[in-house]
Amino acid sequence: MNPQSTLTNDQITAIFRTHNLADVPSISRITIGFTNEVYQVDSYILKVCVKKENEPNFRKEEFLYQLLHDKAPLPHVVVADDSRALLHESYMIYQKLPGEPAASHWHEMANTQRKAFIKDLCGYLKIIDNTPQAQYAKQLKVNPSFSWQEHICDRIAEKLVVIAAQKLLSAENIERINAFIQTNKHVLKEQSLSLAFWDIHFDNILIDENYKLSGLLDFESVDVYPIDYRLMTVRIMQQYPQLYLSEKMEPYAMKEDYAHLMEWYREFYPELFAFRHIDIRIDFYDLLDIVSKLPEWPKAQNLHERLAHILDN
Repeated sequence: MNPQSTLTNDQITAIFRTHNLADVPSISRITIGFTNEVYQVDSYILKVCVKKENEPNFRKEEFLYQLLHDKAPLPHVVVADDSRALLHESYMIYQKLPGEPAASHWHEMANTQRKAFIKDLCGYLKIIDNTPQAQYAKQLKVNPSFSWQEHICDRIAEKLVVIAAQKLLSAENIERINAFIQTNKHVLKEQSLSLAFWDIHFDNILIDENYKLSGLLDFESVDVYPIDYRLMTVRIMQQYPQLYLSEKMEPYAMKEDYAHLMEWYREFYPELFAFRHIDIRIDFYDLLDIVSKLPEWPKAQNLHERLAHILDN
């Protein structure tokens, strides 16, 4: 659920007056998001970091918007304030991008429009991926000794400890997961690290009235990862499109509308698939997603189906 609202209209008005952006602004709460409060204020978006543990990601997003907004259709930040002078929380204000989430209109689009959308998206992903590391290494605290193999395997192991303690999976399945890791972990040694926007579900991508890509959002999860990590998101969207849709949009989640996603990504960004043993690599990423979500949704059918697919292949 969304964070409980902590701001009043008077507080928001005071913020915008202080920054000379509006005197009597029109304010509406945007109820999408889990870690921040988001408001539309006139032609701006006010984003407030209401969870202290999320502040590093909040600052990272702000930095990346500033770094990349002239290379891709990202928000242009006009205010970034972590002084606590007006609020107890950090906040940023950026100009509202045109368009609406592609997730709300994907079912209306023809396959030719969907394919053109993925082509445009891949073009922007390449630009972001190819950003020179020197431009973000300090701010993102890039570790030259980082091991992708250790990162993925260690995170899965941490989640399995919780799953075993809570008896969310049988001992047999946990043993099978560990066997899968030991047999296949060598495929993760290939790194080719880049600045990867991987959370590319369609609520994070805006389209205009002609179904053309008009904006990219939510860069809090962007990190220095191999570019193929995003293929986990693509595969889940293709197999379980309802998982990335709001409750209101779930009735429009038809698998046939998403059936060509992987094919189109392969056509327009073949470098994503250039890693050896790409299917097993995606299995690893999917496995991490599964074991991360099981403690919160232990009976979710899609998690157990996806796990069975990995272990039975």
